Amino acid sequence: MNIVAKTDLTFQNFTFNPIVEDGQLWFTSTELAKALGYSRTDNVNRVYSRNSDEFTSSMTTTVKMTLVRKTGEVDAMVRVFSLRGAHLIAMFSNTPVAKEFRKWVLDILDKEVQEKQSLPVTRQKSVSVNVLLARLNLICDTWELAKNDIAVFDPKMASRLNSTMNMFWMYTASMKKIASKKQVRRLTQ
Repeated sequence: MNIVAKTDLTFQNFTFNPIVEDGQLWFTSTELAKALGYSRTDNVNRVYSRNSDEFTSSMTTTVKMTLVRKTGEVDAMVRVFSLRGAHLIAMFSNTPVAKEFRKWVLDILDKEVQEKQSLPVTRQKSVSVNVLLARLNLICDTWELAKNDIAVFDPKMASRLNSTMNMFWMYTASMKKIASKKQVRRLTQ
């Protein structure tokens, strides 16, 4: 995300490594727990569980991430929070740094709003693997439904389109392999 510089994502001595999805920053619950000074990294999830009715889907979600543990890599569902969600977690937190953290998050949100208002809208230069795969599957599924009708209407064109669609199938299959072999969050141009 171009709006928030890496240096702006350091709260006190803790630097966040956010997930960027559709131009929005997401912090893991583990990172939030560390920044807020919790002794246990699962305390943020406990705070969330007690107050989940106050969060919207734009404030928190879960994502599948590959985590490195002492025993090796493991895929796990991880709760992440947007800046607004992080602010709400801090509102429910009573750690010594929670008040300062709330101010810090609001400063970042203010900067984002100011930057977005002054920037022209540009086309997104990255896409999530899941979005790309969904779109490719839609194209392939639509072709499967339409190819016989096209063959009846224009056999020559159907033959040409079939060659093109075979490339789509191969590309979709290769993207599925890439996505399954490693944790890919974004594809950038």
